[in-house]
Amino acid sequence: MLFRSVMSRDGEKIGEVESLAIDSVSGRPEKLVIRKGFLLRESLDLPISSIASVDDGVVTLNLDKDEALRMATPAE
Repeated sequence: MLFRSVMSRDGEKIGEVESLAIDSVSGRPEKLVIRKGFLLRESLDLPISSIASVDDGVVTLNLDKDEALRMATPAE
């Protein structure tokens, strides 16, 4: 997958798309996995419903940065 920037609705970069988690029953995207950090990397999951738009290589969330980081869970 191409790494795309993940931006909050208030224009702050949160990280890059690492992958999409797919629901095994429905086959639909379930979670957005974000890679965050430069030297100390971590992966975070956000529900797919947090995506507002995907355009020109940028995923924009419908959350501000603080909301996104509070809602995110460590990726499995």
